[in-house]
Amino acid sequence: MNVILSISAFVPLVSSLGCLVLFVVVMASERRRIHNVFAIALSFAVIRSFSSFMLHANFSPEHAVWWYISLVVSMLALTVAYYRFVRVFVNKPQGWFTYLGYVMVGVVFAVSVSGYSVKDVYVSGGFLHIEESKYFFYLIGATMVAVGTGIFYELIKWYRGLVDPVLRNQTGYLLLGFSIAAVLGISNVVPFLRGYPVDQLGVFLFCLVITYAIVRHNLLDMDLIMRRG
Repeated sequence: MNVILSISAFVPLVSSLGCLVLFVVVMASERRRIHNVFAIALSFAVIRSFSSFMLHANFSPEHAVWWYISLVVSMLALTVAYYRFVRVFVNKPQGWFTYLGYVMVGVVFAVSVSGYSVKDVYVSGGFLHIEESKYFFYLIGATMVAVGTGIFYELIKWYRGLVDPVLRNQTGYLLLGFSIAAVLGISNVVPFLRGYPVDQLGVFLFCLVITYAIVRHNLLDMDLIMRRG
């Protein structure tokens, strides 16, 4: 295993551990609906990062396609689940867009296991090569952009309507964490970066930001949100 491959596997491993720690922090706190919703999002984050680790570590190359499917589906599910969490945070019901998002996750899963969309996945020189249908790639990208735009819209709209500095600070951390993950996630559409786990670094930094916000700024204190929102 060369140095490049070691780094490529190490980043998603650290990311999965970071998400797991945040999951434990959330589960150990007072259990409210917002905690349960966020925990669901974090469970998808753990699956996504671990799938990336298994791909880049190349432990079972014969199962690489299935690990890639796991990564893609959990990535979409994570984004939709985070949108659902944001809706709860801003005191809104799930809405039709959340249900549509989960329908799209199911569609992507069905298409990916059909055997026609993902042809081959393998690691060479620390770089993950993915041979898939361009239409499958467009479907994933369009879904991610649509849900991601919804997340930014809800958070920015909520932030602009707030006057309480504590809530503005909490919302700012949610925006910061997701912005970092979104910017580094753009690497998935850049050919010479897509084969490296740059997006997993974004997931790890997102976990760090949210963990800090929970511990230091009571991010998931729903009573505070309801009282001051």
